[in-house]
Amino acid sequence: MQKKGITGIFFIPVMYIMSIKGDTPYGSVSIFLQSSKAITSASDANKTFYLENPINPPPNTRILMVLSEFEMPNTIYNINSGVNNKISFTTTNGTATITVNAGNYDDDVLITTLNTSLSDSGVVATLGGTIVVSISTTTFTYTFTGDIAFSITSTTNNPTTLLKQLGLTNQLPTASATSYTATIIGDLGGIPNIYIRTNFGVGNLDSRGESDGLIAKVNVNVPFGDYIYYEPPTTVEHLLTDRQIREINIKLEDVDEKQIVLNGVEFSLTFNVHYQYQREMRELREYTLPHSLTKQDEILEEQVEKKN
Repeated sequence: MQKKGITGIFFIPVMYIMSIKGDTPYGSVSIFLQSSKAITSASDANKTFYLENPINPPPNTRILMVLSEFEMPNTIYNINSGVNNKISFTTTNGTATITVNAGNYDDDVLITTLNTSLSDSGVVATLGGTIVVSISTTTFTYTFTGDIAFSITSTTNNPTTLLKQLGLTNQLPTASATSYTATIIGDLGGIPNIYIRTNFGVGNLDSRGESDGLIAKVNVNVPFGDYIYYEPPTTVEHLLTDRQIREINIKLEDVDEKQIVLNGVEFSLTFNVHYQYQREMRELREYTLPHSLTKQDEILEEQVEKKN
């Protein structure tokens, strides 16, 4: 009988770096930020703060940061100037663009506003006729009716259009007609979430798989005029690649990464910072030790032969 050796698979430890939470004697630091105290303000929703005493991690540690709370009054309009407040109508006579003032609209107020603008003598003269906007009480879709053929010429890549609010994002009429009904319900719900982004090096990813400083998604779940107050349901720690915290930039954006219009109100945030050791741990690597148990193999085979 041919003698066969046994090949052993063994795991030999080597070094790698691993961090363990809460393993340092260093105390936590809280950072309280009020938007009115920012050193620079690109907009209501884009603020930069500067710490006179920067935060530096102790030797052999790195920074963990937690957004522990965020608050601001809900003064976010569902229609904003330069964002979603225009719609254009075109006839054989000309094109008229209707601009809606920024504000918090419901269906009735928006329809009244549009019809007032469409009945303006200058608009009627430009179009060569009248267009009226209405809404179904059963399907809640908008209908546009004219005494002259028209088309809606706003396009989905125009960032200032009212398309989404009027249910026109799905399909626009491809030819002029005297009546057109939107295929989906209009959306005057405003933004559902506030995305808080920073200049910190964090590993969170957006829907494109890119790391963009996103540290929290805050649900806008209170009526207009009430306070939005956010505390994370679970502690979410962000491991920073930065070796120092001195300048902090905060942006409040919607899902499309457009800055939110806050209409002059302030917001505040609190960050908690603590430290994490970088420790040396062990990784398992696979090694093959051929024929290391040959003698034992022979003994086993001899026992089998005796039985036979």
